[in-house]
This record gives sequence, structure tokens and C-alpha cells, in this order.
Amino acid sequence: MFCPKCKCEYCDGFYECADCNTTLVYELPEEESGIQFKELKASSNPAEISYLQSVFEAEGIRFHIVRTNGLYGGGPGTLLVATDDFERALEIVNDLTWNDK
Repeated sequence: MFCPKCKCEYCDGFYECADCNTTLVYELPEEESGIQFKELKASSNPAEISYLQSVFEAEGIRFHIVRTNGLYGGGPGTLLVATDDFERALEIVNDLTWNDK
């Protein structure tokens, strides 16, 4: 199941996006299907994933979130970014203050 708005992926049994309150769909819309994604960051901190989601939306970076567990589908997850946007997304993540340098 996927959120058509934020592109989060949910396990079976979830029907609404915990972030967007949008009804989930079985497949992403047609225009998203041709995009290749690459793993950028896995995090056990749901706030970090949500923050990156809002930053990437503001920057126009195409992304996809795979939630691994958590109440109502929120929680830890893996952030995937379109391969064309990967370098720019990586720069943004590396500039954030919580990263160890």
C-alpha cells in the first residue's frame, strides 16, 4: 500500500497515511512508476524521516518512504530518493545538524 501524496509505503493492514491522512492505494500513480529510486537513509527516528520528507517536498526532490513498523504506519523507515535527485538530496542530508561529521 502506498500514499499517493507523500509516496510512503505501508505494510498490509494500513488504509490511511499516518502523515497525510490520505487513503492509501495499491500502486503509485502511473507517472511515478518509471522513476528509479536509490536508498538514501534508514532511520529509527520517525521525526527525522518526517522532517526529511518535508524538506524534500519543499525542494522538489522525488522520494519514497518505506515504513518498517510503528503505530499506524508511522515510525522508523528507509528514505529512497529518485536517482536523478540523489546527489542533491545527499548534500541536504549531510548539511543537517544531527549528522556526525
